[in-house]
Amino acid sequence: MASRYGVGLKDLKEYNEAIAKGIHVGDKIYIPFESIPGWNEGDEERLISEGTGPLAKNRREPSGALSRAPSSQTPRFNWPVYGTLSSHFGNRGGEKHEGIDIAAPKGTQVLASRSGHVIYSGNKISGYGKMVILRHPDTYATVYAHLSKINVKKGDFVSRGESLGKVGSTGRSTGPHLHFEVRNRRTPTDPLALLPSPPHRN
Repeated sequence: MASRYGVGLKDLKEYNEAIAKGIHVGDKIYIPFESIPGWNEGDEERLISEGTGPLAKNRREPSGALSRAPSSQTPRFNWPVYGTLSSHFGNRGGEKHEGIDIAAPKGTQVLASRSGHVIYSGNKISGYGKMVILRHPDTYATVYAHLSKINVKKGDFVSRGESLGKVGSTGRSTGPHLHFEVRNRRTPTDPLALLPSPPHRN
């Protein structure tokens, strides 16, 4: 499989936690993003910079973007922080909220929802404050914004559950929380459709 897709065996192992435990019939194997159609070099900032921050005014989405249900092939995501769900995905006061907000004390660890590569680490995109973007071994990416501290840099590979930084209130924010987005080929997707039942939720 590695030779078929031109991917190193080491990279396959990094992206696929199950390989170390042995591959079985029916297991899904993910190929690193470099070989996936639909991702282009330099897309990391364009991924989310088309809007005006976590709340995008009058942004037009492809038909069905808000109602698309996850398929049986949808990858599993973990909650990135333990806290209280303070804002949902979707329209909010005439603006489109492109993720969910999870309120938590400043300094709470923010964890990678899935394994992937860091394609953005910084505070140069308006509204998001200190932010990390992970690209996963398929067409998905996750966004972690308003951090008080960032623990990773662009190019790092991080495993599911690894610390990316700490909860903060940088950027367009009214209090300590994590703004969390899931994007599928740059299209915002409701994280709650992809996450397990939350440990804490309003």
